[in-house]
Amino acid sequence: LTELSEVLREEVLQDAAENMKFFRKQLEKTSDSLLKEKIYSLLAKEIEKETFARAQKYYNFVVLDPPFIPDPDKNVKPKRVLICILSVVVAFFIAVFLAFLKEYIHQLKIEDPEHYQALLQGLKFSSRKNAG
Repeated sequence: LTELSEVLREEVLQDAAENMKFFRKQLEKTSDSLLKEKIYSLLAKEIEKETFARAQKYYNFVVLDPPFIPDPDKNVKPKRVLICILSVVVAFFIAVFLAFLKEYIHQLKIEDPEHYQALLQGLKFSSRKNAG
């Protein structure tokens, strides 16, 4: 981490130095005050970037959460009761869905046999297509 940070820092510092050199040359060449003002603002941004790169311990890295060691006295276990309850609830909803689907297919078979056959043909065609 430290090596990578140093490499990134050196790249930024080198880039900032080159940019500042270029901006200073441009300042010498131009006589337009508005253009000079813009170049000065760009130069200020490069100086800010350079200062920021030198000031940070780990450049371009932010420690989101410091590492911690969990309490060894506190046991961490899966919440089995919660898992079981959720499993039962999900299984119930799946069973209800399948019951409604089965009832729909049964009613479709009785009321509209042509549509039912077309549905079966579509399922057979898609299963052959996926298999082949």
